[in-house]
Amino acid sequence: MTLVILAAYFMPRADSDVAVLVSPFAGRAAAGNAVARADGLVVDSGRWPFILLARPVANHDVNFSARLYKAGALIVFNPGVMAGCFKKG
Repeated sequence: MTLVILAAYFMPRADSDVAVLVSPFAGRAAAGNAVARADGLVVDSGRWPFILLARPVANHDVNFSARLYKAGALIVFNPGVMAGCFKKG
C-alpha cells in the first residue's frame, strides 16, 4: 500500500509543472534542449545542471511527459518531491 501511495505522489500531473532529470553527465543546455524538443518551457533551474522544472506550452497536455522521455529525459516526476533542489527567487 505504501508503494502505491509513493508511486502516485511521484507521478507527474498534466495540470502542473514537472521536474525533468537528464543524464548527470549532461549540462544544463542538454536539459533545456530536451524540454524544448518536447514543446515545453523551462520554469526554473535546479541546483544541479541536469535537473529542470518545466511545463508544457499547452495547458493540460497529457502527452508532455512522454515527449520528454522521447527527447532524452531519464526521469520525469512531481517536483514537490525535490522542492529543496530548485532555486528560490
